[in-house]
Amino acid sequence: MDYLWYESIGYEAVFTRVLLYRGLLFSGTIAVTVTTITHHTRRALRARKHFRMYRAGSFIERLNLPGRFDLTASIAAVILGVGVGGTISARVNEFLLFVYGGPWGVKDPLFGLDLSFFMFRLPFLQSVSSVLLSIILLASLGAMFVYVLTGAILPGRSVWMEPVAVSHLSGLAGSFLMLLAVNLFLAGYRVLYSPGGVVFGATYADARAVLPTLRLLSLAVALFGVLLLLSPRFSGVKKFYRPAALFLSLAVLARLLYPELVQRLYVAPDEARVEIPYIQYHIDFTRSAYALDRIREYEFRPEQGHQPDISSLEKVRLWDWRVLQDTFNQLQRIRPYYKFADTDVDRYEIDGEKTLVFLSARELDTRRLDESARTWVNLALKYTHGYGVVVAKGSGATVEGLPQFLVKDVPPVGTGVLQVTRPEIYYGELTDNYVIVMTREKEFDYPFGETNALTVYQGKGGVPVGSILRRSALAMRFGTYKILISPAITPDSRIMFRRNVREMAEAAMPFITFDNDPYVVLLDGRLVYVIDGYTTSSHFPYAQPSPAGFNYIRNSVKAVVDAYDGSVVMYVTDPSDPVMRAYASAFPGILKSSRDVPPALEAHFRYPVDLFMTQARMYVTYHMKDASVFYNKEDVWAVPQELYYGAAQEMEPYYVMLRLPGHSAEEFVLMLPFTTLATPNMRAWLAARSDPPSYGEMLVYRFPKDTNVFGPMQIESRIDQDPEISGSLTLWGQGGSRVIRGNLLVIPAGRSILYIEPLFLQSSENSLPELKRVIVAFEDRVVMAPTLREALRKAVGDTAKPSDATDIQALVNQAAGVFQKARERIKEGDWAGYGESMAELERILQLLVTLHQGKE
Repeated sequence: MDYLWYESIGYEAVFTRVLLYRGLLFSGTIAVTVTTITHHTRRALRARKHFRMYRAGSFIERLNLPGRFDLTASIAAVILGVGVGGTISARVNEFLLFVYGGPWGVKDPLFGLDLSFFMFRLPFLQSVSSVLLSIILLASLGAMFVYVLTGAILPGRSVWMEPVAVSHLSGLAGSFLMLLAVNLFLAGYRVLYSPGGVVFGATYADARAVLPTLRLLSLAVALFGVLLLLSPRFSGVKKFYRPAALFLSLAVLARLLYPELVQRLYVAPDEARVEIPYIQYHIDFTRSAYALDRIREYEFRPEQGHQPDISSLEKVRLWDWRVLQDTFNQLQRIRPYYKFADTDVDRYEIDGEKTLVFLSARELDTRRLDESARTWVNLALKYTHGYGVVVAKGSGATVEGLPQFLVKDVPPVGTGVLQVTRPEIYYGELTDNYVIVMTREKEFDYPFGETNALTVYQGKGGVPVGSILRRSALAMRFGTYKILISPAITPDSRIMFRRNVREMAEAAMPFITFDNDPYVVLLDGRLVYVIDGYTTSSHFPYAQPSPAGFNYIRNSVKAVVDAYDGSVVMYVTDPSDPVMRAYASAFPGILKSSRDVPPALEAHFRYPVDLFMTQARMYVTYHMKDASVFYNKEDVWAVPQELYYGAAQEMEPYYVMLRLPGHSAEEFVLMLPFTTLATPNMRAWLAARSDPPSYGEMLVYRFPKDTNVFGPMQIESRIDQDPEISGSLTLWGQGGSRVIRGNLLVIPAGRSILYIEPLFLQSSENSLPELKRVIVAFEDRVVMAPTLREALRKAVGDTAKPSDATDIQALVNQAAGVFQKARERIKEGDWAGYGESMAELERILQLLVTLHQGKE
């Protein structure tokens, strides 16, 4: 069934190759283990005839030990071989990189070796040497057991051994020590991953004391092993046992004591000078491992009194995805069994203008079906897919404070690039159960008035059910006989399993780490999911490990899964990554080039938040490139805090449409400000570009140290201290509403910095969040207004060019809607609501007057 699933998405080569590699490692290790153990146990058993005390009619011979033991030893060897084989076969990723990994092109400064040795060769070599060491140890224990059983070894106050046993076990001990010496020699390279010094990686004591003593210990162990191997044939070598043992003892003592003495007596008194070269290695390799060395740095000096052009800011995103997801679920869920599990940020060309929008897929959550409806027929044959998406503008709101939908309802209504022609979602983020399509039972498509629209699947997704034999296998796999006996299932039916898009990507390319947040894209009328894939490793020399354990990461893959037919396409987005090149060589033809990405799809690729935050958390320290500054921690930054739901939390990076300093066009950017560790003042902001051809470029804009720029929490404090704003917040809270402060956005505008924070109100009776106010902070001013445009003009002044007739017409339409709402509230006797509507109408009319005067 697994093979058929891989075949259905065109990735059967991955399944067969991984299975082949695992099988080779597993069977090869079993063969070596069984051969080694049985050889030495049988040799020990055959040696009994050479014992000084051997008698042909002894008790041992009467037990027929040789015949019985041979079978027992073979079975035991196979069992042990399976255990050892399972250990090495789990290292198939190391094996692939060992075989297919090419040169890195960079050498480490301590050994002068190409980094490919540490990334691709060393991990597998250490695994193999450890396995061989285990096999020799097991063979030695098996041989000793036989010798004890046959009387060649007599335990007591002093152990007595037959000479033939001494000779055999000496050879095994010598082999064990030789392999141990190899292990110790390879361990010397691990000093590049030493965690105990002033920084991660080799420090002075590691390079000058730990490494030499490891090499010395390896040599001493190897020498003693050679003596043991030679002793059975050359009895004269025994006289070297004592000198070799003394040498080994001194080597062990040196390994234990010398590094500590060097650290305490030489390094510690002058650490700042002695460790400088090694700190520099650590900085340079950490920056390289996380691609921080690719970040371009600029100075950003805000100009006091500079008037930014607010016309480019009036469409800044206001909605917070967390708030918007609740809104979607209340307004557009349509039926209880639908759910918007995730809300994604993207940009689309709408009316000739690139517009930031929020999208969310309407997925089917069968757990929300009524218990009486959760039958096998409904779960497996009837309720098979979700339906459509909702799309809302990232900026602005309706008069009621609700999102402005661009795509909504069922069937989904959209135009242009937002037209949905294939809304069915068979593969998504909530699709965790199997379904069977193209059966005699028509599927539920979407609710249609008081009835339901039905459909029959028309795609090629899933595995053909086929013959009775395959149906039997499916019945066993999914634990139900109903697949076997259901009259609705035909040979042409298809079963869809493993439908979660992230799990599909992980199964299709098991050596890639995939992002936790797949995002849906509306592409040529179809819905597809994009999942960012990362190559990671914990073997990059000198580089600081992340909290997740890896110390190297690249966003080298974009996986694209079609929501209707489940097709999976992997695109290589970073061909310069040596790890990615190794996987591409291991699975030729599976990974497509970035040149094959359709332009319409590439336009929706976005820099992933998980990678961005990993890099940002490293950059707060590793922006310091000078070893002396780094050692003294003179300029450590921090990811700032923000308020959300009244509590302080680490600020999340946010996607915005932004005109970067020095650039003329707006673009889709992921950004995050930094503060200093010691104070809440803002020190810099980091941006990652997503639009082609600049995808993946990262820029950091530093504020001069002599410039004081407010950080996010300082702005939050100023908002709380403003009498008008704090009074309104208190009043709304007392009126039974909950105030939700959305993302505080730090927006560069020309040579200025603005801070924008939306306010949402959520009543206790109706949990629907509504966008009611926008706060803008600029220089020494903090203002609040019903719309972003008003807030910007109050904070900055009217620097915008007069709007055209389209803006005037939009305001006229908005005024008509507010007036109609006011009339409805009069009919309902809601005089307070009528007063609010009239105040809103007055505001719109004032804007119309202003625009009209501007045109004159």
